[in-house]
Amino acid sequence: MTSHWTVEPDVVRKVLTWRGRELWVDLKKQLTTGEQKRIDASGIRSMTRRTDITGREDLDMELNIDLDAATFMKTKTWLVDWSLKDDQGTKLPLTIDTLRALNPLFTKVIEIAVDEHAKSVSDMERDLEKKVLTSGSSPALTSVS
Repeated sequence: MTSHWTVEPDVVRKVLTWRGRELWVDLKKQLTTGEQKRIDASGIRSMTRRTDITGREDLDMELNIDLDAATFMKTKTWLVDWSLKDDQGTKLPLTIDTLRALNPLFTKVIEIAVDEHAKSVSDMERDLEKKVLTSGSSPALTSVS
């Protein structure tokens, strides 16, 4: 389902080095709306409205956030493939459980690569949005009813 309305499934390969070993990770060139929304919502466990001491509802909301889930969901969503293998040469599965089992310092290397890539994609999208808004041509909204 590729069209100018949808995100084309394409990857960018990033070559990384850790402890003198070279490896690669393939990252999605761009996320779909559904993938981005899944990342945005992944860390929220619950939302509750606070109450004051009299039991009346306050305007403030309280969020119960799961940073573990949010971090791993972001990394897993952007990652498409990697060259990681175990000591027997078997490719490690690209799962959240595998991400959780990695050395924390190495995980940081992957997270930095994902964050830098996501930021570059976000910067490009923001620049494109500015270009559209400053060109004087805004999207036309037409009612069909």
